[in-house]
Parts: sequence; C-alpha cells; structure tokens
Amino acid sequence: MPMAPLRRTLLALLALAPWAVVPTASFVRPSRGLKAPLRSIRGGGGGRPSTAMAAAGGADEAMMERLRAILLKGQATGGAAPAAAAATATATTAATTAAPAPAASDGAWDIELCSPSKVNLFLRITARRDDGYHDLASLFQAISLSDKLSISKLPDGATDDVFECDMEGVPNDRTNLVLQAVDCFRENTGSSQFFKLRLEKTVPAQAGLGGGSGNAATALYGCNELCGRPGTAAQLEEWSKVLGSDATFFMSQGTAYCTGRGEILEPMAPLEAPPSSLYIVKPEVGLSTPAVFKALASSEWANGGVDTRSTMDPKALLGMHVDPSDTSIEKYVNDLEPPAFECLPDLKALKERLLGYGFDAVMMSGSGTSLFCTGEPNVEGWPEVVTEDASLPWPVRVFKTSFLNRPADSWYEAAGAGEVTKVATTKPEASTKEAPKKKVAPKKKGGSKKKKKPKKK
Repeated sequence: MPMAPLRRTLLALLALAPWAVVPTASFVRPSRGLKAPLRSIRGGGGGRPSTAMAAAGGADEAMMERLRAILLKGQATGGAAPAAAAATATATTAATTAAPAPAASDGAWDIELCSPSKVNLFLRITARRDDGYHDLASLFQAISLSDKLSISKLPDGATDDVFECDMEGVPNDRTNLVLQAVDCFRENTGSSQFFKLRLEKTVPAQAGLGGGSGNAATALYGCNELCGRPGTAAQLEEWSKVLGSDATFFMSQGTAYCTGRGEILEPMAPLEAPPSSLYIVKPEVGLSTPAVFKALASSEWANGGVDTRSTMDPKALLGMHVDPSDTSIEKYVNDLEPPAFECLPDLKALKERLLGYGFDAVMMSGSGTSLFCTGEPNVEGWPEVVTEDASLPWPVRVFKTSFLNRPADSWYEAAGAGEVTKVATTKPEASTKEAPKKKVAPKKKGGSKKKKKPKKK
C-alpha cells in the first residue's frame, strides 16, 4: 500500500479508537431556527488539535507501534473496539465534520443556568421624556417560568462565540441579546475569552415577561462566573443597562421597585404574602412594545384630553404590595393596558373572560400580550376552557408559575414552573361554562372589575 493512504488509514483507526487521545474538530448540528451549522470545538483527551495531529502524523514507524499497542489492547478486551473502528473507518471524514456538539443534558457544559422571566405587579407611566422614552414606576417580580442557558468556555485560539437556540425564529447573530451580553462582558473586563452557548426556550416571546432581557442578564452573569468573577455585582448591574431596561432588573434578587426607563433599581425584600397561585395566560399573538407606546402617545391623555391612566401614587401602590395584610386587588395596575387593548380589542375580551372564571385578579404584564391571574379559578375544566376553545381568535397557552427570588451570592434556580394542558381539580364552588356575554361596567382606575371573594379556608 502507498505510504499516504496507509497513513490516512492509521490515523482513522487512531481517531476512532475510544482510548485514542486525538481530539476532533466538529460542527454543531443545526437546531430549530438555525439556518446553517455552527463551528464548535469538542475536547478530546487533552491536547490541542494541531499538536495532537502533529504527534499522530510524525514518523510512520511510531504510528505503526501505536497501532500495534491499540490492537493488543483490543485483543485483551475481546477485540470489539478495533472491530468497530475498522467497520467505520470509511466514515472518518463525516464523523469529524458533522458530529453534534455535546448536549446540555450530558453534563458537558461548564455551567447551566435558569433564565427567569418577570411580571409587573403594577406599572405606572408617570411622564414622557424629551428623548422619546417614558418614565415609569413599577414593581417587578421575577417568576419561575424560565428558560435554560448552558455555557462553556471555548479553547484558546477560538475567534468567535458559538450560539444556538431550540426555538424557531430566534436570531443567532449579534442582534440576539445573549451575544450582546457576551460582547458586553468582554468590553468591560478586557477578556478575550469566547464561549459556546445554548438557549432552551420556554418563556414565550412578545409577552411582556422580559424573557429576552432575562436571557441577556443570565449570559452576562454566567460569563462572569466562568472567568473568575472579574465584575462585582454592582458592576454587572451597571453593565447590564446597555442591554435593555428589563435586563438590569434581573441583577436584583428577584423583587425590585424600578423607575426611570426601568433601569433605576430599588431592591426589595421578597414579598411576604405572594399569591397562593399564579397563572400566565398567553395568547399566540404579539404586540411590540413600540406599538403599545405609540398608541399611548396618540391617546387622548397625551393631547390634554381624558387621562386613562391610574391616579394612584406609585409609592402608595408599593406600600400595598409590601404590606402582607393588604389583600385588595386595586394594587394591581398597568397603565399600558388601555393602549394595548386599543391595539388588540380581543385581548381585552380575554381578560374579561378570565375575570368571569373567578380569579382574584387578572392583569396584563408589561406591554403584553400575556395576562397573569392570581388565585385559583372556580370554573369547571380549567385550563381547557381556554386552551381548547376553537372559538377564540388565536390559540392560548397557560403556564402555572410562582414568585422567584435568589440569594445575593448565587443565581436563580428553576422551581418547577411549566405549561399547563390539564389540571385535575376538586369540584368547583361554581361553574362557568362560557365567558359572560353581557357588558361589564367600566372599572375604576387602579383596580380590577371584580370584587374580591373571601378565600377558602
């Protein structure tokens, strides 16, 4: 056999043997939403690919000695490994260019983090700024409905980050907030480290839940952890401000009073009396935040007409939420609801329907389109009454979740939130077979239409 083909055959056998120490370069198998493979490096037995291949491609006699040792080892263990290597030697090229990167579930990632979402327990729009933004005052609360972000450091010599996501339509370029957060980390620390990141999405998009901002904050935190914490907690909070208003909130411990554009934080202790149950109801329709604020700016109150915003003082609302004895539903306020309902009248109808199911309170989060519901409904067949109702203009998803907080010295941990398709319940106190058809009287500012019912003992 000519020497060049012999060398290729020997290298193939060495690379395929399970005890060989020659690392291989691989490509990440495209996930949903990825248009093309992403370059990745999969670590082998320790050496860099260049030095390992140089060692393997040195003297032909050395390779022959190595092969003899491998074959003898295979004979000692029954010969199965050399036979398997020989059977697949012709597939060497495909194996080294199309092998998938290690999945998050196989423990191959350097760090795996919960990426939470949030609700706005109240959201007041207090003024319009000269720069076109709006000043707000809001109580942000992290919730356990979360994504999963896995991160590993790439070897020295890597020239770019590797990012993939399992949700179709999520961009995998620098417009993605995760990669912007990685860039932000390098710019502020001077690090030259590149990373491999995989995002597994559960939090719906265009929901007012801050899912993308949570991903960015989690990426910034994770990169800082993997590189020895060059940034302090205060610095991470400051750096996160360029990633969007909501990203800064996630650098808190899960409860914060936010003002300005949302980037000015006043950390709060965890609320002493969170709702007994919390559901997120998300119609499969979106509203962009700019569209909602545009409707707000063009509404009558912006031109000196009727003001549809709440008149309640934000600090008073904050006090109501902090007081564990205050069970009034008037503390749930969102000034973005009227313009959002103007953009999407069917969303208002869905809220009225949910109120008719007996929840303690129903309120839109952020700029929508998700609605959060506190307490348990008294309707039979929840949540199928909305998730399986073909008469609705769009499909509806329901998630059961809870408030989420974290210690100062660690990140958020997932707490078992997830999508609800069917819930086994005891016999309800009352049954509502369909949404109420009659018109509901206009609600008072700052509160919900529904009077609070006494809680079950």
